[in-house]
Amino acid sequence: MAFTNSNAIQSWQWDFGDNNFAATQNAAHTYSTSGTFSVKLVVTDINGCRDSALVQVTTSICGNEIPKIINDYTEVITIDPCTNTITVGNATKFNVGDTIVIMQMKGAAIDSTNSNSFGTVSNLNNAGSYEFNYIKTTTGNSIEL
Repeated sequence: MAFTNSNAIQSWQWDFGDNNFAATQNAAHTYSTSGTFSVKLVVTDINGCRDSALVQVTTSICGNEIPKIINDYTEVITIDPCTNTITVGNATKFNVGDTIVIMQMKGAAIDSTNSNSFGTVSNLNNAGSYEFNYIKTTTGNSIEL
């Protein structure tokens, strides 16, 4: 047997699971972080009868911007391919999980100021290779990739 409530809905209470709420029938919400959230809707009819629904929503924030851009340059002092470790001049701004670019720029002229032109290569002077990698661990100025 099925029962359908034919009474008019008086209120809608949305809880989006990230400390944001709405009280309209057709609410819309944009999440600011990726994750899984419990979205709950509670409706109340004109007689005070209530019902609710709970749904898990998984979000993935995508965009054109790279978070946590660090305009920083430090020279690579040593490379140990056996342990996948590099030693740099100053590793204080690098954190576990960061994406880094390692460039072979010996002889190249590079803008290394903390400005919009950071990283601009004004003359390659026969410099070459580069690679992207992720930081696994840091100890002092030693970075394991």
